[in-house]
Amino acid sequence: VLVIKDDTTFWQAAADQWLYEPVGCGSFTVESDRATLAIRLIDMLERKLQHLAASGSSSEYRRWMASLASLYRGLPIDWRSVRTLERTTTCHMSEVDQFLGAYHLSSATGKLHGTSALLIAAGLGNVPVVTA
Repeated sequence: VLVIKDDTTFWQAAADQWLYEPVGCGSFTVESDRATLAIRLIDMLERKLQHLAASGSSSEYRRWMASLASLYRGLPIDWRSVRTLERTTTCHMSEVDQFLGAYHLSSATGKLHGTSALLIAAGLGNVPVVTA
């Protein structure tokens, strides 16, 4: 990953550094670049989530979904409004059932790989699922 400070200063950073230092929290010379970057990041993460869901990597999928709030920090978007597989479910199920399906969880009370539906929902700020 290239980190660009200005038109003459840049350096290479570890590829996973952006997970811990969200790009939206950086300093921008042109503020409109922040919105442009938000669009690109949303597209990139939606593709990542689609790939993980299609490949059956439910553990990785849940980890990435739970990270959305911090990854979008500092960007001019409400991360809860970003379309994810959870929000594109079209069948008529309860919100809890949709949530469980989106995260590939078999039940609201069961645990899988050290996490639970409640922990994931709380991390995402999904109040209806947490209070169900």
